[in-house]
Amino acid sequence: MLNREALKCPPRKDNRIARVLRLNIYKFCKKYYSSDMIHHFIGRFNFKKAAFTLVERGAQAAQSHNIRRPAFTLAEVLITLGIIGVVAALTIPSLVNNYKKQEYSAKIKKFYSTMSQAIEHSEVDNGPALYWSKDAQLYTDDGKVDWDGNANLNAIFMKKYILPYLKYLNEGTEVGMQNYNYYTINLSDGSTFSVHNGDCLDIMYDINGLRKPPNSDGQDTFRFLMCFTDITRINYFKDKNKFFGTYSYYNDTSREEMKNKCKTTPSYCSALLEIDGWEFKKDYPFKLK
Repeated sequence: MLNREALKCPPRKDNRIARVLRLNIYKFCKKYYSSDMIHHFIGRFNFKKAAFTLVERGAQAAQSHNIRRPAFTLAEVLITLGIIGVVAALTIPSLVNNYKKQEYSAKIKKFYSTMSQAIEHSEVDNGPALYWSKDAQLYTDDGKVDWDGNANLNAIFMKKYILPYLKYLNEGTEVGMQNYNYYTINLSDGSTFSVHNGDCLDIMYDINGLRKPPNSDGQDTFRFLMCFTDITRINYFKDKNKFFGTYSYYNDTSREEMKNKCKTTPSYCSALLEIDGWEFKKDYPFKLK
C-alpha cells in the first residue's frame, strides 16, 4: 500500500508555483514508488525553496541587465580602425591587380580566339588568308602618313574579310593612340580594336576601350598582326604560312628574350602573353591599368 508519509509526498497546496511543482512530483512518486532514487529525491526536495528560487533567479536576471559592463575606449577603437586601414592598404591593391590580371587574361584570350575563328570562316568564302591582299600605306604630298586615307582603306578590307564573320556593336573612325585617326570596331564586352595600315595590318586590341586611359601598349592595349607577304610573315611570326598572330619577331626565341623585348618595346608584350598561355605572370613587366 502507498505510504505517502514515508515518501514525504507534498500535499497539494501553497502558492501557485509550489502547487504546480508539488502536483507533478506527487504524480511522479505515485507512479514510481518502487524507485529508491525517487524516495530520496522526494524526501530531500524543498518545494517552497524551489519555488522561491525560481522567482529570485528571475529577479537576478532582470537586475543583471542594469549592470554596466566594460566597453572599448575611443582610443582603442581608433587604434583598431587604424590597423584595419593599414592592412587594407597593403592587401586591396594586390587583390585588385590579381583580379584585373584574370579579367584581362580572359578577354585577350577570347579576342585572339574570336579573330582566328572569323578568319577561318572568311576563308570559306574568300579563299585562303595567305592569298588575301591589302592596299599599300598612303602618304600625303609632304611625305607624312595619311591617317584618314589609311583608315578608309582599312574599313574596306575589314568590311570584306572580317566584319561579316564577327559579332560587334559598331564601327567607324575614331581618335586612338597618339591622337591619330584609326578605323575602330567596338565589341560587346566593352573592348575595342583599331586597325593601322603598315607593312602588315596592325590590330591594336584595347581591353577597356579607347575612351578609358591609359591606352598604352602592354598595359591595356595589345597588338596583333595580319601579314600578307612571306617576308613580313617570317619577320614577325617566324612562319611564312601564318597569317594572324602576335609580334613574335624572328630573333627572339626564348621567353626571357621576349620578356626583355616587351619591357623595351611594349608592342611585343602580346607575344610574351602568347608564350605564357595568355596569362600575366608575376614577372610581367608592366602594371595593368
